[in-house]
Amino acid sequence: MNNKFQLENALTLTKSIAMLYVNATIESSNKKVNEVMDNGLKASLKMQQELYQMMKEDNYYQTSNVSPTAINKILTKISKQGN
Repeated sequence: MNNKFQLENALTLTKSIAMLYVNATIESSNKKVNEVMDNGLKASLKMQQELYQMMKEDNYYQTSNVSPTAINKILTKISKQGN
């Protein structure tokens, strides 16, 4: 297995875990359980960010800046769809 494949799998797994923590945090009625799930969510989000950084540094993700005009155009389009 190559590094890209392993990082992609780790990122996918971490995203799934984060979603489980989101649901558990929302659904928990006990304050202590809620805190534990929230801490788990924060840890999994931190891990996601670290994996993304590794992948970006290895050029598995190319990023580019988007102009404010392009963003505003999309926001306008979305807001018109809601009306």
